[in-house]
This record gives sequence, structure tokens and C-alpha cells, in this order.
Amino acid sequence: MGYYAQKFGVLYTILTAGVARREYEELLQKLELNESAVAEVLADMNRRGITSRLITDPEKAPFIILDMKGFEDYLKFSLATISDYFNSRG
Repeated sequence: MGYYAQKFGVLYTILTAGVARREYEELLQKLELNESAVAEVLADMNRRGITSRLITDPEKAPFIILDMKGFEDYLKFSLATISDYFNSRG
């Protein structure tokens, strides 16, 4: 269950903070997320042509969205998968 909870936190951070660096860093801290978990999801999205990889420069956005529809679809599918996991545990 911890895996899915962390994955939800990562997706929530990507969706909520988006490309706003300050909000991104605040959510990482509040949710106690490891930035490598975010980097892993963004790397997967990058392989699919949806976003850039994680940008670590504190003066820049944490990532760039390259395909907005793909971004939305990826997040919807990933969140639905997590929801299905929790619903199946009844």
C-alpha cells in the first residue's frame, strides 16, 4: 500500500504544482516525498513525449509539459489505477 500512497503523492504534486517551482518544492516537503520518485514518473512521461525530465535548477520550472492532452491522459489513467487498487482492497 505504501507504494500506491507514494505514487498518489507524486501524481498529486505533479498535477497540483505543475510547473510552479515554489509550489512543487512546498508539496515535496509537506508530503515528505523523495524527489527521485518524482523524477521517475517524469522520466516515464518523457519517454512517452509528454514532459521533460525533472529539471533541478531552482530558478526554473521543475518540468516542461510537451503534450497537454497526453499529460492529462497519463495522470487520469495513473490516478484511476491507484483508485482501482484501493477500491479492490474493500
